[in-house]
Amino acid sequence: MGPLIPSITLTDPNGNISMIYDDSQPSTAWSGVDGTRFGALTNKGRLVRVWKPAQTNSTNEKYFCHGLSLDTYRRYGYSVFSGPNILKTLEDEYDEIGIGHTPKNAISRVIPGDIISFSNLNTGIIHTVVVINVPVFIESMTEQDIFESLMVWVKDGKKFECVESLLTSRSLFLPVPIMRYWRAR
Repeated sequence: MGPLIPSITLTDPNGNISMIYDDSQPSTAWSGVDGTRFGALTNKGRLVRVWKPAQTNSTNEKYFCHGLSLDTYRRYGYSVFSGPNILKTLEDEYDEIGIGHTPKNAISRVIPGDIISFSNLNTGIIHTVVVINVPVFIESMTEQDIFESLMVWVKDGKKFECVESLLTSRSLFLPVPIMRYWRAR
């Protein structure tokens, strides 16, 4: 990810306008939190929607989970929107690990710094967390024990950043979310 893009109009190969980004469009990332919608480019040059907070927002309302997980808030002052925007970013800048494996086998492949995304069937990716530590002796643990032992760095909405178990983070998105595992290239 890179810095914000000023106002931009994209056209398709036939010259038709396919997308307009205007840095003057106010946007609310979640209920009651003000900011402005911008565009930013992934490392592969695809445009994604991002949100930059209003200067008057309180500290805990200046970014959300994707701004923490991707480190875009600290580096550039924005958070990538959920759904197709975060999916494009992860596809362009990360390798998915653990594809085709059971959750236990997929989690056994993660290392600190990897990202775990939570999705549902209706809206796509809705939450991301960063892996802090992975339990040792994972082969002898139950899936429940792994979820309780694997610690993640998280920011949920208006809450402050914290470290919690993957089990706690996952429980916020029940019924059981679809989890995918990503490693930066």
